[in-house]
Amino acid sequence: MKRLSCLVLSLLFLSLGAQASEARLWIVKPAPAGDLSDCPKRAEEAVKAKSLEARLLASDAVIMFSNGGIPLLGEGGQEENFGELTDHCFALTVDGQTVISGATLWPHSARLLRFPVLQVLTRKQGEALRFQLTPAFPEKHSTMSPEMWGDKVGKLRRNALEQDYKAGALSRLARHIGTYRYDDVLNDPDVNATLNSLMNSKEKAVLKENMTVMSPIAFSGTHMILTGNKPHAGTTDTAMVAIHLVDGTIYAAAMHNGKVFQYRDKRTSEMTPDDILGFVEESERIAKAWSEMK
Repeated sequence: MKRLSCLVLSLLFLSLGAQASEARLWIVKPAPAGDLSDCPKRAEEAVKAKSLEARLLASDAVIMFSNGGIPLLGEGGQEENFGELTDHCFALTVDGQTVISGATLWPHSARLLRFPVLQVLTRKQGEALRFQLTPAFPEKHSTMSPEMWGDKVGKLRRNALEQDYKAGALSRLARHIGTYRYDDVLNDPDVNATLNSLMNSKEKAVLKENMTVMSPIAFSGTHMILTGNKPHAGTTDTAMVAIHLVDGTIYAAAMHNGKVFQYRDKRTSEMTPDDILGFVEESERIAKAWSEMK
């Protein structure tokens, strides 16, 4: 059940990331006395009925979810007031249809509710508005089963997969997934230009040397993943590059001489991919262990 639910959630992110679909966030007033228990049904019905209790998010924002983010285009007008965002109900719609609905809470208040929670990450007025989408917990008591999630996002998923590879900035590189054609990927004009903007020539040389021994090119979330190490240095000199096939942005990390280096493309608003975070965490653990042995 848990594995299936996580898979469906990942598909949902892909769906909302498709250029053919437009995601909108509706904020809905809760029941009297701030009762959030009926938020999923309340929010969906309010949006469907075009109730005055439902309003579109005013500011542009991003919902962090899975390995990336769902961009939201605000209605404009006044800046969002946090007091009118938290402890409310929400409905996330795609092309006019509600896909997810639940409650909005501060992270420290994100109780283990039995429906989805939209955590408000931004703390200060004036900062870019960011949310974190958290699935229902515990799953076996969820108000929406994995099968229902699948029914809601199946069509969107198919559109997303088609759009991602046809319209993506680096969709031409998808043919290398599952191969060892690292040079074809890293020497691609756009990839090469981005790497040059993220690191100097010496750092780039180290990155490539640390990919002499390589794993097959993988695909995780929305990123193509390249992983490798320097010959006979599988635990001390390693590297990873994550390439977003849709928007063309890149994350990279390398361990060299007991130090870990990270490179983040400033063009993206997404959080660092889980693969890179895991690589950095493991590299820092190894680097610390080597340091203590000296």
